[in-house]
Amino acid sequence: MDGSEWTYGIGKGADREISRLPEGLATEAKETIEALLDNPIPPDSVKLKAYANAYRVRFGNERYRILYTVNSHRHYIHVFRVRPRPSAYRKMRKP
Repeated sequence: MDGSEWTYGIGKGADREISRLPEGLATEAKETIEALLDNPIPPDSVKLKAYANAYRVRFGNERYRILYTVNSHRHYIHVFRVRPRPSAYRKMRKP
């Protein structure tokens, strides 16, 4: 790797959340995550306040959220939550 390529990991909880989505939404979630490799902070992403390097992107007609962190030094994206909007931000630990 020449340092310009991004990699990603999906946390256990996020992986479980993706597996519980209907097939079409699960596919869209995976495609959205893969698109982050080209641009980890796309124009439609939003930085999560009070969380270092954490962002969210929408998918599923903007009803679902993918929450992730970006480590720009390691060129690594960690997806930690994939949920519908009403529950996406519940019980998140403060830094």
